[in-house]
Amino acid sequence: MVESVSSYYDEFQSSVDGDNSKQPSWLVDYRRRSIARFQELGFPKRRDEDWKYTNLSAVTKQPFPRVASTAPAAADALDAYGISGLGGPRLVFVDGRFDAASSTTSTTGARVLPMSAAWTDASLQSDVETEGSAFGALNGALFTDGAFIDVPSEMVIDAPIEIVYLSTEQSKARAGHVRNVFRVGAGATATIVETYGGTTAQAFSNASTRVTVRANGRLDHVKLIRESDSAYHFAQTHAGVGQGAVYGNHMFCFGAALVRNEIDVRLDGSSSHCDLNGLYVTDGDQQVDCFTTLHHLVPHCTSWELYRGVLGGRSTANFRGKINVYADAQKTDAKQSNNNLLLTDTATANSKPCLEIYADDVRCTHGATIGQLDRDAIFYLRSRGLSEVAARHLLTQAFAGEVVEVISHDGIRETVELLLRDAIQSALVNAEGA
Repeated sequence: MVESVSSYYDEFQSSVDGDNSKQPSWLVDYRRRSIARFQELGFPKRRDEDWKYTNLSAVTKQPFPRVASTAPAAADALDAYGISGLGGPRLVFVDGRFDAASSTTSTTGARVLPMSAAWTDASLQSDVETEGSAFGALNGALFTDGAFIDVPSEMVIDAPIEIVYLSTEQSKARAGHVRNVFRVGAGATATIVETYGGTTAQAFSNASTRVTVRANGRLDHVKLIRESDSAYHFAQTHAGVGQGAVYGNHMFCFGAALVRNEIDVRLDGSSSHCDLNGLYVTDGDQQVDCFTTLHHLVPHCTSWELYRGVLGGRSTANFRGKINVYADAQKTDAKQSNNNLLLTDTATANSKPCLEIYADDVRCTHGATIGQLDRDAIFYLRSRGLSEVAARHLLTQAFAGEVVEVISHDGIRETVELLLRDAIQSALVNAEGA
């Protein structure tokens, strides 16, 4: 692990006269502070409470250097991982670097740019400089690019803004570090859909995203994880939601060997609302960690959180959801639920819903379930003419489908439904053959 941490420091030092020399001084200073912070923290260890179920040896035992340059995205890769027919701008990043040839950045009024084209915006400093974990510090030191989306006040963007991150097969393991900033102005409305995809690459994706939704704005933020079975995905999302604003974060995981998705949301304005939804379908030796934190800071805010998992093979899912209700946050209404369906006896789910409440006039609930398909329900469906496999698929699809239904855009929802159907079918077939 020491050698791995040292290799990232050496990589940072070699970039000081390269990529970093072309960036504003505030950003270079931030990168220096970030690499120092990463050296101080090192990678998390199993004795850390939030990491006790997560084995990071596959990531820490070897370095994952960045790719110096990469070819434009192949057409078949974009067809496989992009969502056709959305009609809005698309930003494409290949191995963490912006692919201008495959991207469309223009949209009326809003700025949809790679971060590398937005460095001169001095207001970025407060959005980019985020405190965080070891992975956040590593991202701050080494991120190569990312998406900058700025929607002006009162603007309504009907077509979703799409961001596609592709990992390509390389001769060596490599990393893609991206830093995103999403801003939705007062009274504005937008939808952003992110897709992380790859085929057989041994990739380390490390993404950090800062979201700001100002008063009475609305942002639907959909994230699809479809990376290869030899890829490792780590992501941190920090969001601030203003007065009367609505932020929806919807995560769907259908790939990668190890996924760690962390979300931290601050409800900063009265009457703001946040939806956190997640769905993961795992098989084989996959592992998915979902860690969410909701900060209710002011009165009259609401939040609904629903995470569900379908686990097959020897896969593992870890969920820790925390709702903090501060002393001034009277009239808070918060609901949190995590439900896991185990398709095999060797799959494992760990769930830890948490409430920390310092106000006395609130309505908060939380809960978790871990179980298998109801044999009586399977028998009932079989008595109506369905096969065992069809009955199990129907019940599993119904269990998971409730999370998909929250997606408001028809094209995105239909894409996720197809991915879900295929993932469930594969997991059930493997479970039957085990």
